[in-house]
Amino acid sequence: MSPVEIWEEMTLMEKVIDQVHHMILPVIAWSIGSFATMTVLMKNSLLENLSQDYIRTAFAKGLKEKRVVWLHAMRNSVIPIASGIGHILGVVIAGSYFIERVFNIDGFGRLAYEAILSRDYPITMGFLVVVVLLRLIGNIISDLALAMVDPRIRFK
Repeated sequence: MSPVEIWEEMTLMEKVIDQVHHMILPVIAWSIGSFATMTVLMKNSLLENLSQDYIRTAFAKGLKEKRVVWLHAMRNSVIPIASGIGHILGVVIAGSYFIERVFNIDGFGRLAYEAILSRDYPITMGFLVVVVLLRLIGNIISDLALAMVDPRIRFK
């Protein structure tokens, strides 16, 4: 039996399970770089905030460690994460070619790469438009996330 015949005989649930099964490794590879960057950024920001005077003051007032860390230090440590979360979209698009190449997936990054090599200008321009739109949407998401986290920022 050919793969097409096997696919046609599968039920909807079997098709969904098969797709999820084949998505696990590419999704892990795609997200691990951004996750590592955000983890280091969060750790450094939290360590910096834990040494601030307002944290020592909160401890001196007798607040529990859990409350001080989660309500005081964590809130200020999330600000760099919130401001950079929208830029992850750009990283995902930039890394999509490598993931598609490694896992032999016909996708957006590979299409753009082949269009650039073959000088297919309409596809290249379409790719650039989509990337710019995703970057703009990412910037809006970053601004909204920053406004939710940082009490100093308010939209009027």
